[in-house]
Amino acid sequence: MEQKVLPLSLEKPAKEKSAKVSYNSRHSSLDRLNQSQEVGNWEMDYKGLFSERLDLYKLTTFSPNKLLPLHSWYPYLQGFSAQLVELLLDHFKADKTHKVLDPWCGVGTTNLSCAQKGIYSFGIDISPLAIFIAKTKLNGIPSEYDLRNTIHRLQSRLASAHLIVKSSKFDIVNRCIPAETLSKLDFLKIAIRRIRREKLKNLLFLALLISLEQLSTLQKDGAHYKFRYEPKRKDVWPLFNEILNWMSNSGELFRRSFKVVSKKADIRVGDSRSLEGILSKSINFVITSPPYLNRDNYIAQNKLELMFGDFVKDFSDYRKLTHSTLRSHVEAFSEKFKDKVKVPQLNNYLQILWERRDMLNNNQVISMTEGYFIDLNISLKEIYRVLKRGGRVALVVGNSCWADVLIEVDKMIVEIAYKLGFKPEAIWVTRYKLNSAQQIASYGKRMLRESIVFLKKP
Repeated sequence: MEQKVLPLSLEKPAKEKSAKVSYNSRHSSLDRLNQSQEVGNWEMDYKGLFSERLDLYKLTTFSPNKLLPLHSWYPYLQGFSAQLVELLLDHFKADKTHKVLDPWCGVGTTNLSCAQKGIYSFGIDISPLAIFIAKTKLNGIPSEYDLRNTIHRLQSRLASAHLIVKSSKFDIVNRCIPAETLSKLDFLKIAIRRIRREKLKNLLFLALLISLEQLSTLQKDGAHYKFRYEPKRKDVWPLFNEILNWMSNSGELFRRSFKVVSKKADIRVGDSRSLEGILSKSINFVITSPPYLNRDNYIAQNKLELMFGDFVKDFSDYRKLTHSTLRSHVEAFSEKFKDKVKVPQLNNYLQILWERRDMLNNNQVISMTEGYFIDLNISLKEIYRVLKRGGRVALVVGNSCWADVLIEVDKMIVEIAYKLGFKPEAIWVTRYKLNSAQQIASYGKRMLRESIVFLKKP
């Protein structure tokens, strides 16, 4: 009898409420796609580009991955679904002769989906944690014999160990993880790192990282995190063993479909603004989603795993990593990337935000908005460089709103891409979301598009 694969929380996820917005039937698609008449200095005509694909609204989220083998190993709120990647690969008519790039690959959904189809892919991400997770998923599971023997040895060593309570160099680790629990986790971390077989070691270490959310008082809360009074679990070994069993069963189900071969993907830490190591005119398709312009610090959302896992050496190293990310949040900044974006609409946005600066809860939103489109411009230049002629791009993006100024990111990307030489092909609107509760209280409801922008290199 086939064993059911549990989601990451080891329990069935709550049924999601639909993110689709109901509209009066008398409102046409054109009405819904043109909601920002007060701010507009567009150089292109968008009437033929927009179409609604509200049937895809859930696929642009990570949620469907929670029930898929291997994809579900680590929850990544910023990701999209494997089903969306498969749909886009089919849309592009991609096959085994092609190469795919995801320059913001996160935990490797694009790469794992490509590997399943035998398509070679590249995955780039600035987070060393995300790259570790992506590589571990691509490598799959070790042999059952090796895994079970190693688990048995780890359990015996932990049971007989004289544990020393030792503080972490990171305050948040000490704050969130009880001292006795931390001593057991540290013991397992050291023991796992001594294992020579890379695939086995990485699987065990990822299981240890997954256990942190339940063994700590830190709770991820949407795009942010908060603190509980008590951890959900305090029994380190039983939880660790449960997670390993779940991962092993999940990997076995995945292996029945196809054999995961790590050479099917090149996954590395890197920066979308400088795609070093990827040859010019070598990529057929790009399937990706840049960080949204929403002030969410994707590095901070996983800081406990980054710090406990020693993916950063110290807090200074952590801050350096945060600063180096794409400027989608106010904590990122760059002395290196200072190109100007020659798009009139960006100047419009910046001027109006400056005039409304007293309405912003953080004036750095203005420089963040400018920096975001500078970084996208540089990233799109690099994507253009590595694409072959006829190569195509699909970018999942979301619009944003600050001080009642609706920032149409999908249109901005089209304007920038066109100036770089791309041919805009289409914009699929996959869902409409309301602006934040704070903005609604101050200015009323605004509908923000989430879209897939399609581009082609002529």
